[in-house]
Amino acid sequence: MPSTIRSVATHRGFAPCRLFAASAFFLASLASPLFAAEPKPEKPAPAAPVKAKPKGSESLDTLMKDGVADKKKTGKDNKDIDSMLKEVQKPDKPQPKKEPEKELPSLSQSDIAATMGAVKLKAHDCAVNLKAKGFAEMKITVAKDGKVTTVGIGGKLAGTPVAECVEKVTRAAKFPESKGLTFDYRLDVR
Repeated sequence: MPSTIRSVATHRGFAPCRLFAASAFFLASLASPLFAAEPKPEKPAPAAPVKAKPKGSESLDTLMKDGVADKKKTGKDNKDIDSMLKEVQKPDKPQPKKEPEKELPSLSQSDIAATMGAVKLKAHDCAVNLKAKGFAEMKITVAKDGKVTTVGIGGKLAGTPVAECVEKVTRAAKFPESKGLTFDYRLDVR
């Protein structure tokens, strides 16, 4: 080793062999794969020729394309496929025919008068038993099947035991089948 290098190396505390080892390590790291040049991309291999598939193993897309192409060439519908599709799409059982809903009549004044006449007789029994009388302003809703679904009672008797009895009697009433109706009715409970 030249004397200048030896004196610098020994002056700084490096032995000549350590300096040599460090420079060798540095040179080796330059040759590592991290610093190596990137390899050139290889040319892609030529595509393999497409082999014809046996007739039974064609894909659905291919079959559909062929069917459209055949139709365009001949100008005719492929009736065999259409008839097969209709066969597959037929339901197993015939669908039952729905009967049209019968047209229900409106609730007439005579229907209301007849049914509420029976309610009035029973309301009289409520007044006699509970020793009270007065007018009940009623709002009654009748369903299509003739059952009373709601009863609202106002007027002088509202909130009294007689009103509860009249409401119970009215809910038990049965009207004829109809389109349904909500109506007001004033009942004189005596």
